Amino acid sequence: MTTLRDELDAALDQIPETDLAKVLVLVRSLQPAPQPTAPIWQAYQDSKQERQAVDRHLADA
Repeated sequence: MTTLRDELDAALDQIPETDLAKVLVLVRSLQPAPQPTAPIWQAYQDSKQERQAVDRHLADA
C-alpha cells in the first residue's frame, strides 16, 4: 500500500530541479499562518493599550 507521502515523493522525483523552488513556494503557501499564542497576544494587546493611553495623554498636554 502506497501512502500519500510516498506518492508525493515519487511526484517530486519527476519534477525538474529547476522547478523545485516553485513547488516549495506553493507548498509553503498552503501552510496555515502561525497563530499567536494567547499569553503573547494578550501582552501585545496590553502594551498597545498602554501606548495609546500615553499617546492620548501627550496629545492632551
